[in-house]
Amino acid sequence: MVAAVLAALPLASSSIGKAERPRSSVDTAYPAPAGRTLAVAAGGDLQEALDKAAPGDAIVLQAGTVYRGPFTLPRKEGSGWIDNTSPARAGRTTRLEIANNLFIDIGSPGGEGSGTLFQIVNGASGVTIEHNTAFHTGSIIAADMAPRPGLVFRDNIVEHNTYGVFGSGLPALEHYFPGFEFRRNVVIANPAPRRYPADNFYPPSIAGVGFVDYGHGDFRLAAASPLRSKGTRGTDPGAELALVPPPPRSPTPSDR
Repeated sequence: MVAAVLAALPLASSSIGKAERPRSSVDTAYPAPAGRTLAVAAGGDLQEALDKAAPGDAIVLQAGTVYRGPFTLPRKEGSGWIDNTSPARAGRTTRLEIANNLFIDIGSPGGEGSGTLFQIVNGASGVTIEHNTAFHTGSIIAADMAPRPGLVFRDNIVEHNTYGVFGSGLPALEHYFPGFEFRRNVVIANPAPRRYPADNFYPPSIAGVGFVDYGHGDFRLAAASPLRSKGTRGTDPGAELALVPPPPRSPTPSDR
């Protein structure tokens, strides 16, 4: 998904006239998968499909089935999409939960992609994203097309980077996700906290989070961290790392 930011240019009082037409456009049409179809039945091995899939492939999940991880998303060569869909490939995504994941090197130097953590497009509803820890170079959420209610985004540790929730924070949440819940998240290095809901935490840097040992990949919160027990149910924000496989390496200093 490509996102565009359009800024209004100031006009001199003597030059007010018709607004200039956009100088460029963005194609937001859904790219139909051009590769293989990998079907995962109820009780099937989703990790195997994730390992085998290449950009352009489609992973078809059985509707109404719960696939329990943890899952590892391996690095892929190329910049195409890997599409997760239902057998009918009809309708919109509903009732999706993404929880207790550790994401590292999303958009790292030398890799493909924009570094966006989550892309929610065309009216996906009932999406819950909670207790994830992520190190990424792009937006937290990039939204486009039809709005849809039901987004729950809580207890995550993420980086703001340039755009945060794409659309300068709260306006994007209100427009694309009416009735959203966005709370008890740790949003690192947010330059404008007032644009986001108040019930969140905005440390100025990764050092302000208080990880046990960020440099060596221990992303638990240290006993002295000001964010301990600040989750919605008195738990620590971020992934419950006892449920997550250890990363092959920690984010490199050049990633930050």
